[in-house]
Amino acid sequence: MTVIAPPLGVLVAICAFTDLRMQKIPNVITLPAALLAMGLHAYHAGLQGVYLSLGGWGLGLALLILPYALNAMGAGDVKLLAAIGAVVGPLAVFIIFLYTAIIGAFYALLYRCCTRTHRRFLGDGYETLKHLVLFHRLLPAANNPVNNGKPLCYGLAIAAGTYVYIGEALGLYRLIGA
Repeated sequence: MTVIAPPLGVLVAICAFTDLRMQKIPNVITLPAALLAMGLHAYHAGLQGVYLSLGGWGLGLALLILPYALNAMGAGDVKLLAAIGAVVGPLAVFIIFLYTAIIGAFYALLYRCCTRTHRRFLGDGYETLKHLVLFHRLLPAANNPVNNGKPLCYGLAIAAGTYVYIGEALGLYRLIGA
């Protein structure tokens, strides 16, 4: 982990910055990162390394494909977690996903409380739930009042979850007494 922590940290920092700045995580960042990770795994561990990297990439993709299909996040977020999975492998990407989900939930609540949409949040949630119960599907993103306004930049939560994982893997929390 000590070898891959700095490049992984830089990758997620760049992606979080571009997500905040442009509300997009470009393929020109995630695709080369995933391919480079697969190549390095192949170089260091042969075919077994390729399987590890492909497994992490596939799991990272699978974990966020449903939220993407429900218009809850962008494709860049999905590809970022897949690229992270290609770097760290399936077990680590699952742990990063769990950290990201926890951080992302707090981020979404904070975001809702700090924006104008918080006044309508309960009413909009009711409309979304009512539509789900009556029609057995979610409101389309264009008709969903919860999605109006500036989008939530989930790349920031993915970066934070990755940093928590890196800190844990490197044992930084033991060094600071936590």
